[in-house]
Amino acid sequence: MQGRNYSFHIEINGHRYDNSTLTSLTSGRVEYWQIDIPSVLWILERIAAGDIDARVARKYLLDATTRESGCCESCDRAMSHYDEAREIYHSIAREWTESHERLDPDDFPYILNKGKIHTLTCRHPPKASLRPFPEDLHTFGIMFEYHNENLEAFFEDLIQQSSRNPRRVGLDYVREIMIWRGTAAAQAKMCGSCKPPLPDLDPSSATLQPACWSWEADETFLKQLRIQAAQHPQSTSSVLPEHAEAFRMLELWHNGRCGVCGQGPSNGTLVRDHDHKTGWIRGLLCDRCNRLEGTSTSLLFENYRQQPPSQILDIKVLYLPSTFRSAAIIETIDE
Repeated sequence: MQGRNYSFHIEINGHRYDNSTLTSLTSGRVEYWQIDIPSVLWILERIAAGDIDARVARKYLLDATTRESGCCESCDRAMSHYDEAREIYHSIAREWTESHERLDPDDFPYILNKGKIHTLTCRHPPKASLRPFPEDLHTFGIMFEYHNENLEAFFEDLIQQSSRNPRRVGLDYVREIMIWRGTAAAQAKMCGSCKPPLPDLDPSSATLQPACWSWEADETFLKQLRIQAAQHPQSTSSVLPEHAEAFRMLELWHNGRCGVCGQGPSNGTLVRDHDHKTGWIRGLLCDRCNRLEGTSTSLLFENYRQQPPSQILDIKVLYLPSTFRSAAIIETIDE
């Protein structure tokens, strides 16, 4: 239940009380009103003095709690904006619809609906649509208040939520799934009734090459990295001492970039991706690419595994869980 206080004054037969407080308590569409006790006592004094009849005082208080909209405070505050918002919505909806109709069917041959991809002629998905405008003042009032009575923010959110509605998607949308998750994952999203075809994907395309393939790796540059790594080797509890320089070289070469997508990690830390069969670290990945690497069958990750950063740099670093201690590992190996 939400509440809001309102200050107002009471005037009865030439007498005035300026410190009254009305409290509105709302729960959904139900609204309750309270008035402070000093105000009640003052009204009772006016009734006792004959300044006002009890029935008139009652009507006076009921009038003070009557909403202009006949509903609630949110509706009162939104009333003056409702018609303007409807006009803006219809203008946005027309532009949104026209923009979809202008899309070239050759480049945007699909409709995405609830995670499934259909052809434009499929009988199952509805047409692409913008989220409907709230048809009643109360719903609009709640949404308007949620966006701090900012119409621009209100419509931004409305359009954003429309992205969950049926919408046109292009060849690039499906290719993106194929690149990152594999052809099988894209095929699984295709409607079983209209059976939309997958777009062509050139195996030699640059989009299927991990970012690390494009990084500088000539012998002169790598020699400089080795010198830097030797001067300031990375020493951590999860890297064997004899692998510290190689791991530092790997870090310097990555320079905070993911070996697959080339972007920096959102949390500032790259994950050490490794071959689970051999235990050797392949490279450093962001969390997203590290998760996909374990499940994706796409050619992008196949290429990464065929020639990872460790192979490009010609280094070997054994992957050790961060909870392990190098000394303990060395003793175990010696035994």
